[in-house]
Amino acid sequence: MSIANDLLSRALRLVGALASGETADANDIEEAQADANDMLDQWCLEDLMLYYDKVDILPLVAGQISYDIGPTATGLVTERPIEILLANFRDADGLDSPVSVIPHDSYERLTQKTTDQTLPSVVCYQPTNPNGTILVWPTPSSGLSLRLMSNKQLTNIADLSDDVPMPKGYNEAFLYGIAERLCIRYGRKEMLEEIMNRAMLAKQNIKRKNKKKNVMFFDPALVNSRVSGAYNPYTDR
Repeated sequence: MSIANDLLSRALRLVGALASGETADANDIEEAQADANDMLDQWCLEDLMLYYDKVDILPLVAGQISYDIGPTATGLVTERPIEILLANFRDADGLDSPVSVIPHDSYERLTQKTTDQTLPSVVCYQPTNPNGTILVWPTPSSGLSLRLMSNKQLTNIADLSDDVPMPKGYNEAFLYGIAERLCIRYGRKEMLEEIMNRAMLAKQNIKRKNKKKNVMFFDPALVNSRVSGAYNPYTDR
């Protein structure tokens, strides 16, 4: 990882707004920081720029169908999810039951939100701010927990002395992405095309790495039921 001030100063030098060895003016570095945070916010909307999925465990309360999740939540304190990818319920014996993740409009079509059933079958996520909202249906019983796999939003730069919290390979996309915005801010039109191309190439490399591979899943019992211990789903043998 790199210090935010160092990366932003490099971007300013790249577009000629800062000479080599010169310290950035406070106003210039603050504006570059604002541009960086705007860019990170936009990256949060690009699935393949989000570099990790996290599993959080939310203990459920009997009779409660709504829970908040996020940095200041009372239900589960964690990074606010961008999207819930998968969910399942774990009972007191440690057994998991997969459930469907449905959009909010589908949840609202459920006419009876509270029922006598004890094992929820669907989860709905609302990306409210500053904390998201988890809705479950039907009403859960005690002794259950909800396991949520979600992608998390990228962390903004709060302090110029902080590390930019991104993995290896993101520095160039960050640097040239900021430089692209600075070209527009400082009127460096002659540099814009080349910098845009470098920024686009760096992002494409990241997205190729982050692209999820499609994996066929089937019940392990199918494997165990064959004498050879292997099952070919294409030939059914």
